Order: sequence, then C-alpha cells, then structure tokens
Amino acid sequence: MHAEKLLPIVLQEKDLAEYAGRYWSEELLNLWEVAVRSDRLVLVHPHFPGLELFPVLKDEFSSDLENFEKIKFTRSADGHVNGLEFTGDRALGIHFKRVEQVVCRE
Repeated sequence: MHAEKLLPIVLQEKDLAEYAGRYWSEELLNLWEVAVRSDRLVLVHPHFPGLELFPVLKDEFSSDLENFEKIKFTRSADGHVNGLEFTGDRALGIHFKRVEQVVCRE
C-alpha cells in the first residue's frame, strides 16, 4: 500500500485572521480565544497560554502539545467560520461556538 505524501500547508496572515475570535463550549462552560501573533495562529487560554496551532488540512490544526490532537474549525453554509471542534487524548469532538461575547450564568 502506498500513501500519498501531504504537502505542508502555508497560510498567510489574512487567511489565519478568519479563524481568530472567541469560542464558547456549553459542554465545558469554557471560553477559548484564537488569535494571530507573528503570522501564526495561537490558542490563548490559562491552560494554553499562546499555544501555537499548525495547519494540517483545510480548517484543521494541531499543536506540539502531547494531549492536544486537533482543532477542526466549522463553517456556516455561507462559508464563515462559526465554531470549532476539539479532540485530545481524553476528549472527542468537543464543540465550541464562535461568540462575540459570553453571558455569565449564575
């Protein structure tokens, strides 16, 4: 069996900017921020301060953190990024919805 070699994906800052934003998980009650820093996409969170995300496929990123498998961004019917799904060693497909602001619940 022969596997086709995947070429590295290189994204420009303008391409990365469409992923930047805040993402809320109702399941985890947790807010993640994705930002562009020095032409790189990073996850900003107290547990992952500035974790660099590397493009693997269209809308799919990984990192060099051992228990962090992938982030797959989701899109609306009109093509805009509207959320992400996180998969790690102890989490499968945790959905985060893109939000402008988060309303705190009591």
